[in-house]
Amino acid sequence: MVDQTPVLPVTFWRRAAAPAAAPKEPAREAIYAVDADENVSAFPGPAILFGSDGALLSANGGAERLVRAIAVGEAADVRTLLASVAATDRPAMGQIFLPADPAAGEEQALFYLTALAIEQKGLPKDFPQSGARRVMLLGRDGSAEYAMRNALIASRELYRDLSRCSSDFRWQTDENGAFTFVSPKGALSYSAQALNGRRSHDLFDKGVKSPQENPFVSRASVEAVEIILRDANGEVRHCRVDALPVYDKLNQWRGARGVSTDITDARRQQQALEFLQKREMQAREIVEAANKSLDPVQAFNEAAILLAHATGAARCKILSLDNKKRLRILGVSETAGHQDYQPVLTRIELELHEMQYGQDCDPIIFQEDGQTHQITITMHAGAPNAVIWLQNPETENTPPPEDAPSQAGQRSLAQTVAGNIGVAIAHDNQMRRLAELSRTDELTGLMNRRAFMEDLHHRHGHLYRISRTGALLYIDLDNFKPVNDQYGHEAGDRVLKAFANILMGQSRIGDLCARLGGDEFAIWLEDTDAGGAEVKARHLINESRDLCRLAGIAPRPDAPILGLSVGVAVADPGFPEQLQQLIKRADEVMYQVKRSGKGSMIVSQGPLEAGAAGHGRE
Repeated sequence: MVDQTPVLPVTFWRRAAAPAAAPKEPAREAIYAVDADENVSAFPGPAILFGSDGALLSANGGAERLVRAIAVGEAADVRTLLASVAATDRPAMGQIFLPADPAAGEEQALFYLTALAIEQKGLPKDFPQSGARRVMLLGRDGSAEYAMRNALIASRELYRDLSRCSSDFRWQTDENGAFTFVSPKGALSYSAQALNGRRSHDLFDKGVKSPQENPFVSRASVEAVEIILRDANGEVRHCRVDALPVYDKLNQWRGARGVSTDITDARRQQQALEFLQKREMQAREIVEAANKSLDPVQAFNEAAILLAHATGAARCKILSLDNKKRLRILGVSETAGHQDYQPVLTRIELELHEMQYGQDCDPIIFQEDGQTHQITITMHAGAPNAVIWLQNPETENTPPPEDAPSQAGQRSLAQTVAGNIGVAIAHDNQMRRLAELSRTDELTGLMNRRAFMEDLHHRHGHLYRISRTGALLYIDLDNFKPVNDQYGHEAGDRVLKAFANILMGQSRIGDLCARLGGDEFAIWLEDTDAGGAEVKARHLINESRDLCRLAGIAPRPDAPILGLSVGVAVADPGFPEQLQQLIKRADEVMYQVKRSGKGSMIVSQGPLEAGAAGHGRE
C-alpha cells in the first residue's frame, strides 16, 4: 500500500480568528486553534506538543523515537525548526534521519516533519507576542519509501553505469584493486577467468611512468584516461579507461567499475578511433533502450530500431533463446504489417544447432530468400540466451550512404551490444521464472492454492458464458499422517510427489491440478459432466492404491491403507451458483467420504438439491 501524507482532523486545521481590537497588528494567518491536549493522541503519526519555552508538553505513542532523539541531542535541526515556528508563527517543514541502533533493535528511520504555531488556551483575546505560542510537531514515517527509493537508485545506477560504458572490456574491482568481475570475452589476451582475482596494478607496464593514478581504483569519476598496459603475451597495449567509483549505503568506498577500450591500433589510425567513438555512442543508445523501460516489449523494440539504424540494416529482430534453442521474438525494428518470419527462423534454428559456442561467438552470415542475414549470439552465464538478427544489412540495388558502416563494423557493433542485451534478456527471463514460481507448489510442481483459485475463478465464469459443464474434484490422502509418523517426513514427501505425478500423468490439456496444502489436492475438469468426473475419480483411486510402492515404502501388514477420498461437485450452467458454493459442495462430500470409511468418492448433488438437503461438515 502506498504511504500517503496523513490527513489531519478538522480541529487541527481550524485557524484562530484575528481580533478586531488590534487593527495595527497584522493578522497571523499561520496560527491554528487546536485542542492539542485532546487531539495529540488521535493523530495517525508521530505528534508532539511543545511549550513556548521549547519544553515538551505531550506526545503520542508514535512519537516515542523522536522524543528520545530530541532528548539526547540527536535532533538539533528539529530544535531549529521549532524555534523558527515559535518566533514567526509561520508553519515550517523539515525532515530528520535517525541511524539504525542495533543495540535497541531499531532500524534506520526517516521522518517528514511539519511544525505549526498553536493558539494557547487561557490567553487574552488580543494576540500576544509570537514567542508565547506553543508549537505542535507532526511527523510522517517515510522509512519504507526511503529504503525502497535507495534500493531502486542502487539497481538503476548499476544498469546505467554499465549502459554508459562501452562493452569492449567491462570490469569491477574491490578496495584492493583486484578484479571481481570481467566481461565474458576477457581482455588483453587474458581470459575472463585469468583476470578475475588478479590485481590491476600487475597489468601496468613497469617501464612506463603512468601520468595519473591507477583508474581501476579511482575514488572519483574517470573519463577517457589513457594508460599503458602489458597483455598476456607481454605486448604493450594502449587503453582508454572510463570508470565510476562504487560506494555503499554508508558512503564507504568499495572499489570501482567501468570500461576499458584497447586503442592501440586507434592511436595509429585516427579514422579507426573516430569509428570506435561513434560505435560506442550507438551501443550506449541501444543498451539504454534495452534497459530503461519497465515494459520489455517496448524496450526491445526500441533497441532493435536503434540497432537497425546504426548498422544500416533493413530490419532487426531481437530473439530470446531457451535451453532447447527455440526462438521467441522479443523486439523488431518495424511493427506495421504482417511479416512471415518462420522460414528465416527455421534457418536460424538450424544454424544454432550446428554452432560451437565459446566465450566469443563470431556472427554468422547466410543467404535466405535472396536476402543477406546476420545473426549474433548473446551469452549469459556461459550459455547462449538470445540472437540479434540483422536482415539485409547492405542493399544490393541501392548504393549505401557514405557514412554507412562496413560489414565488419556491423558485426563489431552487434557484438559490442550483445553482452548488455544478453543481460537484459536474462533479467526478463528471470522475472518470468519468478512469476511462474510464485504460482507453483515447490514440492510437487503443481499449481499452489492461490494460483489454482485465481484460474478457477476465470474458468468458472467462462463456463457459464459458453454453457458448458465442468467438474471440481477435492482430494484428500487417506492415512497420510501415519506415513509421516512411522517413516518420516521424507517418505511423506515422496508420497506427495508420487501422487502429483499420477495427477499430471492422468490429466488432459486444459485441466487444472493443484496441491492446496498438506495432503489436500484439487482438480478442475473442463467440459466434464458428473459421469465423466466419476470415472476420473475412480481411476485416480485405483491408480493411487500403489502409492506406497511408487514412493519406495514397504508398509507393515497392519498399517492402515494409503488411499484417496474424493469429493466431486459439477458446475452446471442450468443451475448457476457462486464459485464458493461449488467449492463448499466438493469439500463437504469429500469429508462425507472420510466419515463413511475412506477410499471412495461421492458426487455432490446439484446446487438446488444440495441447498434443500442441507449438507454440512461434521
